Amino acid sequence: MTTEAKCSCQHCGGHIEFPSEMDGEAINCPHCTSPTVLKDPTAPLPKGFVPRMDEMPESWKTAPKKRSLNTQIFLWYFGVSVVFAFFGYIMADTRPSILAAIGGGFGTAGLLLFAGLIYFAPTIVANQNRKRNANAIFILNFFLGWTLIGWVVALVWANTIEK
Repeated sequence: MTTEAKCSCQHCGGHIEFPSEMDGEAINCPHCTSPTVLKDPTAPLPKGFVPRMDEMPESWKTAPKKRSLNTQIFLWYFGVSVVFAFFGYIMADTRPSILAAIGGGFGTAGLLLFAGLIYFAPTIVANQNRKRNANAIFILNFFLGWTLIGWVVALVWANTIEK
């Protein structure tokens, strides 16, 4: 029993119906008369088959995005601040001791790192979005970020789309 398969011409995009036994054969397209190879998209691929780049869907051709250096720095910065804060919380207890003093110092350092991360969030976002005005956003964030309005303006500016 012969089953019908469908494909498109590689030149004109015209739809071609053919018997599935002709899969892989070259014919002249009935629409544009250009040579085209019949390919049944529903046919199983042979084991180990890797399609050529020009045969792959467009979504396959784009490589997965790697984390940028800014994202890696942000994650390290965040992780270190959390570790410092957690270590400070564990080490601090109600009895006065050298470990409590060290733990309290680490906890304070962790909280300061985390506060700096939040304070400079607009600058981090601007660098992530590769804004051409990232330096201006940093200056606005540095001098006026302590006011809630300055921080919000810098964050909105960092998230705007450039034309």
